[in-house]
Amino acid sequence: MASKGHGGLLRTSRPETSDKILSATLEYRRSSLSAASWSGHQLSELHQTDRAIATFRQAIALNPQYVEAYYNLGNALRRKGERVVAIESYRRALELRPTLIEAANGIGNALIDDGRPAEAVEIFCKVVATRPNDAMGYNNLATARRALGDLDGALKALDKAVSLRKDYALAHHNRGMVLIDLGRFDEAIRELDHAVTLRPDLT
Repeated sequence: MASKGHGGLLRTSRPETSDKILSATLEYRRSSLSAASWSGHQLSELHQTDRAIATFRQAIALNPQYVEAYYNLGNALRRKGERVVAIESYRRALELRPTLIEAANGIGNALIDDGRPAEAVEIFCKVVATRPNDAMGYNNLATARRALGDLDGALKALDKAVSLRKDYALAHHNRGMVLIDLGRFDEAIRELDHAVTLRPDLT
């Protein structure tokens, strides 16, 4: 039952009715968040990046603590080439969840895209220190070191990546490219051939 409260506003006089309203409101917010997140993913898959960005921002507006929305927004912004804003979004995701290594990887990759490989190396060094068995982290570290001109460091990181994951085609491909840079062409050909065997689309 509703009665007039201060200023003529309606207020609920029965506690169980208030609980039902609160429960319905929370369920609506959860449903809206799920819908926004799902829609953002679908739009990203369809390469409708601007709409995906708008959808992830809608999810954040509904819940400013929504870690995955910040991370996914960072991915969409990076795909669009808005690297500085993408880094901010990844950093916010990492602030909310410091264990989200994927967000750290996102920051590092965006820094490479932005021509800041030295900063990316720092990020990826922290990633592999936190996850010493993360082959992707070493592959990303190698990409940053190569962009910085540190070919020996890049090769060392890729050696570690392929030792951790022998079927890691992208790391084998990147190792072949670094070997070319080092002038070790016979080894490079063998490595690139192996990468294509693992993943034919890497031709």
